[in-house]
Amino acid sequence: MSDIFISYASQDRARILPLVEALEARGWSVFWDTTVLPGEEWHRKITTELDAARCVIVLWSQTSVDSHWVHEEAGEAPPPPNPRARPHRPRHHSARLP
Repeated sequence: MSDIFISYASQDRARILPLVEALEARGWSVFWDTTVLPGEEWHRKITTELDAARCVIVLWSQTSVDSHWVHEEAGEAPPPPNPRARPHRPRHHSARLP
């Protein structure tokens, strides 16, 4: 299981790669859909990783706000265990949040 689960639109993959590399360079393990192996049951893998992640980052962009899968992953993310923790909503400057 990974420390961080990243949800994003697949069309944004090239833009997400630098973030993943930066997090991994700092010692965090990162799950994003490129780590789903052929033959794995995709939805079960996603759910398992979401439940186990210490942090879920949903990257909203002009593309991801229209993605059913990103909305589903954002909705399945467990609430933070610390009641003082609040979700942060990073986004591309021109994206409208759902």
